[in-house]
Amino acid sequence: MAMADRMPVSQDQRINGNLDRNSRRWNTGNPNHYDGSEDGSYSFTGLKPGTYTVTFTKPTGTAYTGQDNGTDDKDSDAGPTTGSTAGITLVSGQNNTTVDAGVLRPASLGDYVWEDKNGNGVQDAGEPGISGVTVSLEDASGNPARDINGNIIPATTTGTNGQYQFTNLKPGVVYVVKFTTPSGYQPTSADRAGDDTKDSDANTTTGKAAGVTLTGGQNNPTIDAGYYRPATIGDFVWEDKNGNGVQDAGEPGIAGVTVTLTGTKGDGTPITPITVTTGTNGSYQFTNLAPGTYTVTFTKPANTVTTTEDQGGDDTKDSDASITTGASAPVTVQSGETNNTIDAGYLKSASLGDLVWEDTNANGVQDSGEPGNSWSDSKIRRRNRQPS
Repeated sequence: MAMADRMPVSQDQRINGNLDRNSRRWNTGNPNHYDGSEDGSYSFTGLKPGTYTVTFTKPTGTAYTGQDNGTDDKDSDAGPTTGSTAGITLVSGQNNTTVDAGVLRPASLGDYVWEDKNGNGVQDAGEPGISGVTVSLEDASGNPARDINGNIIPATTTGTNGQYQFTNLKPGVVYVVKFTTPSGYQPTSADRAGDDTKDSDANTTTGKAAGVTLTGGQNNPTIDAGYYRPATIGDFVWEDKNGNGVQDAGEPGIAGVTVTLTGTKGDGTPITPITVTTGTNGSYQFTNLAPGTYTVTFTKPANTVTTTEDQGGDDTKDSDASITTGASAPVTVQSGETNNTIDAGYLKSASLGDLVWEDTNANGVQDSGEPGNSWSDSKIRRRNRQPS
């Protein structure tokens, strides 16, 4: 009488508790019990009729697969906690070759959370990791995920270099990584790189990556999330009293000027134009911008002319508005950057004139009754010419 099996202790590649004939096999390797063959098979012979329990000692770093999930000649009989089978009754001369144990090698996943400085959705050289970001693991139903031993997996936080990892995961089940947006950041665009090792996988609304299913022993180091800090563009519209193209002390701001922002985010997505008006002191600002390249266009106030741009050699004090279009040159801002140098200066229209008269008594004074001189030509010549 014997108790044996042709397909005993093995790595269960199919995860459903059935033994796959192509699965890897291990020698049981327990000196206190039967030491199976190199292909993982075992046999107890010379047994008397009776009821027996087979206890398997799983290899280090593995867990038992599901118990009794298929037909008895193909399933795993080892209890997931004890490694023991239910009682097996043998009669005289019986050979039972259906007592098997399947084990799983744990899997792992993880990778990286980084600051996407240029907002293009790709991990570029020099872009730093973000530490302290909360990362959690869910199952396909949105419940807290469980590890290979059935324990709930606690959330983790990224290390100083932005990396994280979940280990001891069960093969064959769906895991969903969820990233919590760090304070002061916004998520970058997902799946932009064409290279899953370099893109961001976090959905910009939910923070969740697509679900992944792992095989025994697999490590998936490609689940990343990128974030940026909002940028700001702005500054000042002023009356250039002396027309020199420079913001001089005492020159006032101009309120109510329309300013429009256009451009594209770092990932190439055009933005919807944004319009603001200058405040009482002539200031304006565009906030909460994604990293990208933008153009600021100023609408010239009524009865003014635009002062000359890029004068004085100090970008914080000059005028950036084109005399022709009112638009600035394109401005590129990165994550967290504030550019308060985009200004526009205007001149109010001035006038002069009066009277040409005939000084009949030659005293140099317009006396009563002295007539205007309609036949005289008048010309004016400007010094420090300004644009019209």
